[in-house]
Amino acid sequence: MIELGPGSKAQPLHADGGGWWPFWSMPRDKYVEYYLNFLIATTDTTCENGATGVVRGSQDVEYLSLTDYANVWQYPEEDVEQIELKAGDCLLLGGRIVHRGGENKTQTDKRRILSCMVISSSLTPEEAHAMTVDRKFIENQPERVKKFLGFRNMTPIVGPGVWLHPKGELSSVLGF
Repeated sequence: MIELGPGSKAQPLHADGGGWWPFWSMPRDKYVEYYLNFLIATTDTTCENGATGVVRGSQDVEYLSLTDYANVWQYPEEDVEQIELKAGDCLLLGGRIVHRGGENKTQTDKRRILSCMVISSSLTPEEAHAMTVDRKFIENQPERVKKFLGFRNMTPIVGPGVWLHPKGELSSVLGF
């Protein structure tokens, strides 16, 4: 959960996929989306209480050829467009889209967004939902839901697995 309380400053601009190797190594014309962020508003988000600001067209930057990494996320304020959401709405951001949580200029409003980031390997969660979602709720959910929320291992074709446990498969460790 991302909460911006009254008086919170705007977050720095960033692209969520910037921490993953495909972001920097794939040329734009060969790029495949490997990182998605589902921003689900749990409260109304407005320009006044810190609605997410996005930089249109930032997904088209050729990061592979950049040489000035110190200023990679620098954009003029007029290029940042805040996207207002009603509670329950979802803003879907690709990993290359530069964005930020806005400044909360209100005295009382809290802006809350559930951020569910998924990465490649069949869109596996990056966040620790398995630590916050009630176990009784998840036990009766379909396998796909358990996997999506991190209650199952994800083993990609190459590279290390995601959501691993040293004692074995999560289904065995959890007992469901």
